[in-house]
Amino acid sequence: MFIKERKFNSYLLAQNYLRELGFSFQSRHSFKEDKSELWKHRNKNVWIHLKNDFDYQNSHFFIKDLAYW
Repeated sequence: MFIKERKFNSYLLAQNYLRELGFSFQSRHSFKEDKSELWKHRNKNVWIHLKNDFDYQNSHFFIKDLAYW
């Protein structure tokens, strides 16, 4: 199972997308501003590492904000 790398502007959008694909939350790691989570597929041995980054929201606005991928 190959999942294409995607970028989300909101944590809730990323969370809903992973749940639709059949992943469940496993653990959260945070150190200062760096936050990441591990998600595991319910039926397969596939793991996803969801992390946040301080990046541009899109190509039209040069406003930096948190992005999840």
